Amino acid sequence: MPSTPERPARIAALAITGAITGLMLDTAATAQPCRLLIFGDSLAAAWSAPPPAGWIQTIHGQPGGRATAIAPALPALLQAQRPHAVLILAGSNDARAAALWPWGDAVAQAQSAIAAMARTGAASGAQLLVARLAPLGRQGWWRQLLIGDRQSQAMQAIEAGLDLPAGTGRLDLPKLLAGPDGGIDSAFRIDHIHLNQAGYARLAAGLRPLLAGHCPPG
Repeated sequence: MPSTPERPARIAALAITGAITGLMLDTAATAQPCRLLIFGDSLAAAWSAPPPAGWIQTIHGQPGGRATAIAPALPALLQAQRPHAVLILAGSNDARAAALWPWGDAVAQAQSAIAAMARTGAASGAQLLVARLAPLGRQGWWRQLLIGDRQSQAMQAIEAGLDLPAGTGRLDLPKLLAGPDGGIDSAFRIDHIHLNQAGYARLAAGLRPLLAGHCPPG
């Protein structure tokens, strides 16, 4: 048994240790996960993969929306959500418009709108990610007759002329969804462009390393 003078000191030391442990547990319990905003067209709206560990995600997608149409909604979402990272998926509908009306300026408008969204996202302080456009898969006969390869070509044109802020990360859809022949694997799609759960799982796997280091401690 410790002598009488030692017992108060030992009790005090145990009390301090308990207080520190309780403080650490309280901090861990109240730590907030990092926030990811997934923003864009139907590819964003249908995102079905869970967020990486330590993150929560908000999804805002406008099916059928061109980049020029969805861009105005981003500033208010950034202000409301205050995300630590933003993933933008946009441009495929602009490429469709370019395929249907090749005499217009849909490609240039898409480049301008995506670049504007990127600048807005970067200015918010969030880690900015922009998905690369993936070429179309096999289309129905009527769509092949009406559009053919022109939408995929317009996607390439949009990508070729993008002027994104320094430090912008790219979620490489063509690479992540590639099959054995190098093209987009149909096993990841439900139609010529939209993805199934396996496809979104592949995108989420590619997203995780891009987010690493951009989630500050709670």
